[in-house]
Amino acid sequence: MSDSLLEKQRFFQKNPHAPVYLRTPLARAWVYSTYGLIAFGLVGSGYGLLRLINGKKTFF
Repeated sequence: MSDSLLEKQRFFQKNPHAPVYLRTPLARAWVYSTYGLIAFGLVGSGYGLLRLINGKKTFF
């Protein structure tokens, strides 16, 4: 086996409490920005739905 493979294996096995998808350096930024976009979309959809229910069709 090559050293780079063993280094990667040690890196991912170093912190057993963190999920695998949060162990890389930029993973937290990608995951939390994705969560933020999903939350923004859900809030926006709920806001639009409430406006349609109340009879307000435009934003202006």
